[in-house]
Amino acid sequence: MENKLLQKFLIPLLAVISIIYAVKTLGKESGILLSDVCQQQSDLKVKDNCSLEIGNFSFFFTQKPKINLLKVNQKDDYEERIFFFPQVELKNKLKGIVEKLNKKYKQYNVYIAMVNRPKCGVQLTIRYDRNKIDLACEECESINLQNGVTFRLYNKEVIDKIRLNKEKPVLTVASI
Repeated sequence: MENKLLQKFLIPLLAVISIIYAVKTLGKESGILLSDVCQQQSDLKVKDNCSLEIGNFSFFFTQKPKINLLKVNQKDDYEERIFFFPQVELKNKLKGIVEKLNKKYKQYNVYIAMVNRPKCGVQLTIRYDRNKIDLACEECESINLQNGVTFRLYNKEVIDKIRLNKEKPVLTVASI
C-alpha cells in the first residue's frame, strides 16, 4: 500500500515541485540589492589641497554586481562618466541616503538613480573637472564580506607633483 502511494502520489508531486522550482529559478533575473552606500570627501580647499584622494564612494551589494561603463562625455574641461549596475535594486532604507548623495560638491557632481533602460538597474553619473581630477573604479569587499565597488577621485595636481619628483619614488601597494 505504501509503495503504491509513493509511486502514484509522492514521486509525481516531487517531480512537479522540482520543475516549478527550476522554471522560477532559471526564468527569474537575479535580484541584487544595493544594500549600503559610503561616501567620504576631503574638506580641504582646492588651493590648499595636498591630499591625493579628493573623495570616494563605495557601494555594497547583496551579491557581486556587474558594472558597465555606458558613456563618457567630455565637454570643455569637464568629463562625465555614466556607469550602470544591471538588475540592481535599492533597499528602501537607502533612498534617503541616495538623495543626500545626489548633490554637487565643489569639484565634482554625483548622481545615482533607478532606471528602466537599457535594463532595470541603478545608474551612477559622476561629473568632474578632468584637468584637476582623475577617476578610478575598483571592486572591493566590506568588513562583513559584502561585495562592493569603490569610485575614487584623485587630485591630478598631487599626482603630477609626485611624478615630477623622480628622486623619491612612490611605492604602490597591490591588494587582492
